Amino acid sequence: MSNSITKALIRERLQYIYTQLLQGDFERNRIQSELHRLLEKSIELDLPLYQFEALKNLGVLHAILGELDQGLDYHLQAQTIAEKNNYISGIFNILNNLSNIYDRIGQPQKALQTIRQALEMAQTHPELKPHIILAGTNLGNLLCSQELYLEAETIFKYCMQVYHDLMINHRRDDIASRHLIAIYAGLAIIYTEQHSYRIAREYATLAESLLQNDTVFSRRLMAHLVKTRLAYYEPQSRTELQDQLSKVEQIIQQYAVLKGEIAHLLHREALYWHKRSKTELARHFAHQAKQIYETVNDQNNLMAIEALLEGLL
Repeated sequence: MSNSITKALIRERLQYIYTQLLQGDFERNRIQSELHRLLEKSIELDLPLYQFEALKNLGVLHAILGELDQGLDYHLQAQTIAEKNNYISGIFNILNNLSNIYDRIGQPQKALQTIRQALEMAQTHPELKPHIILAGTNLGNLLCSQELYLEAETIFKYCMQVYHDLMINHRRDDIASRHLIAIYAGLAIIYTEQHSYRIAREYATLAESLLQNDTVFSRRLMAHLVKTRLAYYEPQSRTELQDQLSKVEQIIQQYAVLKGEIAHLLHREALYWHKRSKTELARHFAHQAKQIYETVNDQNNLMAIEALLEGLL
């Protein structure tokens, strides 16, 4: 088989695996073994771009499973290759992913610093302009998690402007509705905190209406967590809160393979309700996160969630 055909096959498999990882549609051992084979072949053929992609995918795999030390290590290896070969989009992707990992290992300021670097890169390099929305929404979500709502609102509205500019002036077909889900959900969170429930519900409903075209679990989960908050603060029916909690549980079961990332989002939600002295909801999400931390043997976060649960007794 010629090198050109081999390269094409490696590229195709790496792209396919990355899609599977984002959708939570994979079997861990099979994917991990294939990624190591692709990495070895990329090294053998001296294909640094594909080495980078294989390492990045391994980092994503471990991160979403909750194996954050390994996820961090693979991402840093990939970052070294990207910087050495001046892969601008690769450097951006690594910074974006690293911000999530730093947030999950309890380094929120480093997470903010890293995602700001990614956003600055996207703003500086014209070829990365579509990725402004990705970095911006991730920055907005981090700011919301730290309850910096005014800055988060500015970021989400900026992302909305960029989205419309890309759609109207550049006709970018790759700017899909998935970006709007994150923007709408983020704005719904902010307006909920501002007690502007009517506006918040409008944005939350818009986000939910786009879910049928989106298979990325984190956006699906976030959209329903937003609706859960609204259902608590301003329920439209007696059963709305329970309905939203049931939808969250369905997502947890549907994407059970993505244990680490799900636990992180549930843990964050438990802290949100704890800060507001809503013990029942805090305990609900904390128990869900604890069960997952136990299955992935994430001792650091398990200790943190157990301490939270003790405080909720």
